[in-house]
Amino acid sequence: MLIQGNYLHDIGRTNNNDGGGNPLNPHDQNLYLEGTIVTVLNNTITLNAVGAGGWGAALKVGGSYYVQGNTFSGKVGNSRTGQIVIGDDLHNSLSNFNITGNTFTNPLTVAVVTCGVALSGSNFITNNTATGTGVTAVYGGEICSGSTGLGTITNTGNTPA
Repeated sequence: MLIQGNYLHDIGRTNNNDGGGNPLNPHDQNLYLEGTIVTVLNNTITLNAVGAGGWGAALKVGGSYYVQGNTFSGKVGNSRTGQIVIGDDLHNSLSNFNITGNTFTNPLTVAVVTCGVALSGSNFITNNTATGTGVTAVYGGEICSGSTGLGTITNTGNTPA
C-alpha cells in the first residue's frame, strides 16, 4: 500500500473527557497502519491537539513499514508525547520499520514513541529532524509498558533542535 502526497489534518474528537471529567485517550490517529509493505511518503500531517486528537501515524501490527519525507506538526491531545506511535498497547508483533527523513514540528518533547509492542527484525529511526520549544529528542522510548524488542531499533542521525 502507498500513501503519498496527502494533506491530513484535524482528525479526532473535540471533546476531551468522558462527561464525568475523566480524560479521553487520544485514539483518533490520522493514519492507523496495519498490514505488510506499507509506504507513507511525502505527506503533510497536522495533529489535532483539541480534545482527544491522536498521533499523526500509528504503526500498529504487521511489518515492512516505510515512513519517509513526511512533515508532521502539532501535539497529540490530552498532553501525550510523540507524533508517531509504534504499537497499540496490546503487545502485538511488529517488524522491519524504517522511519527516515521526516520533519517533526512542535511535538510534545519527542517525535516518535513506542507503546506496548513486540518488536522484531530490523527497525530504524534515522535522519529525522524534530524542532520546537521543549523538544528533547526524535525517539523518546516507551510511553505505555511492556514493549519487547526495543533493542532492535537503530536510532541514529536524528536532529532534535
